Amino acid sequence: MNINKILASLFLLVFISGCTDLSDFVEKVPKTFVQEIEKTPEKIQDKFVMYIGDEVMVGEKLIIVKDIQTNGEVTLFVEGIEEVIETTKNPEIINELEITTEELGYGSEKSEYNVKLKIFPFKTRENEYYLKINEKLEFGDISIVFKDLNKIKGAKVLIEEKEFLIPLEETLIVRNIKITNKRAFNDAFRNKRSAVLHIETLN
Repeated sequence: MNINKILASLFLLVFISGCTDLSDFVEKVPKTFVQEIEKTPEKIQDKFVMYIGDEVMVGEKLIIVKDIQTNGEVTLFVEGIEEVIETTKNPEIINELEITTEELGYGSEKSEYNVKLKIFPFKTRENEYYLKINEKLEFGDISIVFKDLNKIKGAKVLIEEKEFLIPLEETLIVRNIKITNKRAFNDAFRNKRSAVLHIETLN
């Protein structure tokens, strides 16, 4: 929610309405204006406080909060893709967006349930590759398969049928191929784990 814009709009309404008494002004504020304020997710930098049914655009992608459960699960609809994420504070990549569930809020009614999401576009740099479980890359006659992550975000990769473990921010060199584990997205469910590997061929 942009507080400065809201305050500016309120002062403009006061001026237009000619109200001198605040209570009189409140009665004259259009209900649609108040409802629009209530429906706008509060944004703090790249973080959004959202309720069930709230929508927000990040870049050109629409994110909708479909459901919030007391077990920490949040169902999101991200530009055509529905995904359930958990409040682990571990970022997840959903439809080219990096989304982290940072905090959940509850109330006596489900309409009061809310979630604080950190959302921004996911990007890789030159020679960086985003890989999910069992995805393969080919470098000449060498194949690299991302197999899994360990508990401390070490990446397990299969190179020519031999498994290697690359700790986070460390580098492995195999047959003139340099592989660095740049980022790791861990999850309780293996099929949702992923990593960003920087891979280049040495001269």
